[in-house]
Amino acid sequence: MLLSVGYFLTCALLLATVHCYHEFISHIPSGDSVTHPCEPSQPWHGVGHYNPQGGGHLNPFGHDFQAAGRQWTQELCWHDSDGDGLTNGFELGDPYCQWHQGLQPTWTGNVTHPGIHNVEGCFPRARQAVH
Repeated sequence: MLLSVGYFLTCALLLATVHCYHEFISHIPSGDSVTHPCEPSQPWHGVGHYNPQGGGHLNPFGHDFQAAGRQWTQELCWHDSDGDGLTNGFELGDPYCQWHQGLQPTWTGNVTHPGIHNVEGCFPRARQAVH
């Protein structure tokens, strides 16, 4: 019986995590277009996490997104979470910070990761997340 309860709670937690990903990805521009900086053909579904699939430790953008109430704000847009010299808005295709849910960003192709320092290239934590 105790094993069944533990299994149920684990499944419920996993489902909640997956649900949150789908909810949050629509709260940022081009959220479904971010790719792995080391493997551009690989999507990075968990934009606010070091793990490309989401879950686990938050990256700098994830911390900033959480602090912004898990919403796209002017402050979050103009901020450079990963310190690579590009604003979060620029990296996600909203360079003028005008995007709102339901609108198309200025661009959705060639977006870069707002939580992974793109100029420094692939650092070990990002590379390990894919392999």
